[in-house]
Amino acid sequence: MYSVRGRRLWSGGHVCGLIRGLIRSLTHGLIRCLIRGPILVAALLLISGCAGNEAYSGNGLGNKPPLPVIRTAADAAITVIQGSYCWSTTDKSGDTAQGVCVDYASAGELAQGKPSEAVRPGEKITFRFDNVKQPTETTVTLFKNGLSAQVAAADGSFEVPHEPGTYVYDLFAVWLKDPVKRVSEGTSSYVFSVRVE
Repeated sequence: MYSVRGRRLWSGGHVCGLIRGLIRSLTHGLIRCLIRGPILVAALLLISGCAGNEAYSGNGLGNKPPLPVIRTAADAAITVIQGSYCWSTTDKSGDTAQGVCVDYASAGELAQGKPSEAVRPGEKITFRFDNVKQPTETTVTLFKNGLSAQVAAADGSFEVPHEPGTYVYDLFAVWLKDPVKRVSEGTSSYVFSVRVE
């Protein structure tokens, strides 16, 4: 280091060292940006690419089974419990994106401890699915004292028995994409109970 009139001046070596240090830190910063930048860009592309293939309700059914609206002839709502189901979702191209099957307890076990709607003997019960594509097929099964029997259900309705007691029902709905080939979009079971008084 040189001094002139009491002032210290940098020597050429010190200036070169300072410049080398500055260049080194800039280079390291640039390298870090070059490494991190593509990783960030790749992550963003991956996220946006996956977003385009996500499941959506293009089949008019949604990503899980819709709950039916079940009512008595007096227009009282009956509590519905989701039972076992197998369900498919589609991607934007209309292809099946994923399918899932969920197995719940039996109808009797699901209904145990749940409220039963009071109905009159022989009263008509109606069921429908709001704001979704209607099922292709539905069947209603009655459970009482460990026995089961299929119930005649036409146009989304059926009649309860005339004998007093609590009856558990299982409504089974099937949505077919192709009824001829029996290609399913989903099946679902719904449990509810009524108390004939």
